[in-house]
Amino acid sequence: MPNSKEYLMSGMKKLLFDDGETKGAFEKGMFEVLKFEAEQEKRWFEIDFEAETGIKFQTSTKQINLIIHNISKFPKKVKIGNKSQQNGGYSSKNKTLTIPLNWDTSKEIEVKIISNINVTLFKIYIFLQK
Repeated sequence: MPNSKEYLMSGMKKLLFDDGETKGAFEKGMFEVLKFEAEQEKRWFEIDFEAETGIKFQTSTKQINLIIHNISKFPKKVKIGNKSQQNGGYSSKNKTLTIPLNWDTSKEIEVKIISNINVTLFKIYIFLQK
């Protein structure tokens, strides 16, 4: 799978993956649909990751760099699932938060960012690598 970039503010985005060669791959169950959904409240926002996999598609772990723009200060807490994360990086110069994660697409995950201040409009970029 080539590198892929997806932009998401709020709502849901979907990416369809197949082998790029099989005609009618979706109908033959040789596909994976990756779903990204963002939700925002005053002092937090979350991004949900889930996948729908065709019966003949082999799931794999995806390496993701989640880059969130317009973050005015380092968040109070970043959680992936039930675990608080210490890795990632905040750039005050660029006002970005970068969260690297590995996603086994056979499982759903949730990333929640809790802020010290009200969250304003933000942009999320999701970079997928195989």
